Amino acid sequence: MNIKYDYYMRTYSEHIRDSFSGFFRRRLLDKLLEAIDLFNKDKNEDALKILISLNRKCKTDNERCAVLTFIALCYDEMHYFAPCIDAYRQVLSIDPKRSTIHSNLGLLYRRQGNYGDAIEAFQNAISCDPENPYAHNNLGLTYYRMGEYEKAITCCERALSIKGNIYQAANCLCLCHFVLKRREECKRYYKLAVTNGADPEVTKEELKKLRDGMELEGGDDLWWDL
Repeated sequence: MNIKYDYYMRTYSEHIRDSFSGFFRRRLLDKLLEAIDLFNKDKNEDALKILISLNRKCKTDNERCAVLTFIALCYDEMHYFAPCIDAYRQVLSIDPKRSTIHSNLGLLYRRQGNYGDAIEAFQNAISCDPENPYAHNNLGLTYYRMGEYEKAITCCERALSIKGNIYQAANCLCLCHFVLKRREECKRYYKLAVTNGADPEVTKEELKKLRDGMELEGGDDLWWDL
């Protein structure tokens, strides 16, 4: 196997698992990795053709889940959300314990403004893997968008306790504390978010939007000295 395929086997090991293992299934594994390569090159239609054909040749649950996961990822990149959701649901009907799949499904629901189903999906992801920091982060961001700031803070703090460099969680905490008029906490998480990769101008722009929609005391303009 070449270096690129070795890389894909490691990077996507959670999804590939033991799919198409064995000497006589090697050709099918090569096809799966070819599709993954096309997916990574944004050639999603070409990847889908291979994956849909490969789906008919699956024999094990892991094979079906691997192929369906990448089918879903391709549809997501192409903004075809209905077949994407259907593919993820098929994966979960086979193996309901896949935390990442629940979390991906939650992201799709949230993108559609379906916050109720998004929250349920993220909670399912956490139930499957309580140490999944991205599920906690995504749940927190959903609560933030719903205006449930204290719940958002709890979730994002949990995400950072597991993985301390998730800038999205720090960013969300900055925004939540701004709304709740907690100046020092806002500044602290702003600095943490920027240190870990957040774009400071994007965060400040979001803060300005929040400020424009709030009744702030005069001294609160000092918050812009971040």
